[in-house]
Amino acid sequence: MRIERSSREPASYTGQLAALASAGAQREVRGQSCAEVLEALALIAVLVAAEEPPPGASPAQLAPSGWALTRAEELALAEEAATSAAAPPPGAHLRWGPAAFTWLGSSSLPRPALQYGLGIHAEWTGSAWQPSLRLAAYTSGTQEVRAGGGAARARFQHVALSGAACPLHFPLAPALRLRPCLTFDVGRLSGEGVAVPGARRRSWPWLSAAPELQLGWAPLEDVQLDLLLAVVVPLTRPRFYFLPELTSFEVPRLGLRAGAGLSWFF
Repeated sequence: MRIERSSREPASYTGQLAALASAGAQREVRGQSCAEVLEALALIAVLVAAEEPPPGASPAQLAPSGWALTRAEELALAEEAATSAAAPPPGAHLRWGPAAFTWLGSSSLPRPALQYGLGIHAEWTGSAWQPSLRLAAYTSGTQEVRAGGGAARARFQHVALSGAACPLHFPLAPALRLRPCLTFDVGRLSGEGVAVPGARRRSWPWLSAAPELQLGWAPLEDVQLDLLLAVVVPLTRPRFYFLPELTSFEVPRLGLRAGAGLSWFF
């Protein structure tokens, strides 16, 4: 404990109380007299040793019925309330780790195809909102379609980066929760002719947005399984064709994808 007189304001005193095991931080009180500051620091020490007062409690709520708090007690209680309000909720922390997922998509290729991805999944836990963010890269491999029943074929491939932001969560059970998310994808959709004279390969930028629902289950504290369902809205809609009148594939206005993900948090 240390009390000093202000050099700038002669009628002002500052007292400091060393960090206590239950408080975890140094306490500081200002008052108009040395006795006032000393009494406030003593009261803080008693409050720290005893049960913490409710967050946001006013001095009137903590005072015994029919008694008024002294100026020193008001200073001490105000300092305790400010410390409690500034502290994060118990157990709130950021956790992150690698994530792997696969889903069946129907928007970027002529036929629904399995797509695979790897990335990073981060969550802020222990608070009311518990936002989540997933950044990943995924690919569909290649897919071929036959044009007009002949020997000519077209081969397509889709590669993209994906980001999913989930601001809220809704607990359904101790280890089960539902998250509404918004996903944006940026990548490339490419196509080329096969068994076609003079065939060329063409690529087109891929941009899409998708509202997504994530149903998460945590069988272990650091392991989470997610079921994913999204409605994909392509923002670019390339058309691939052999001849202007013979289209091999055109990206639809809407698509669906459903799949599962696995995250391992540190």
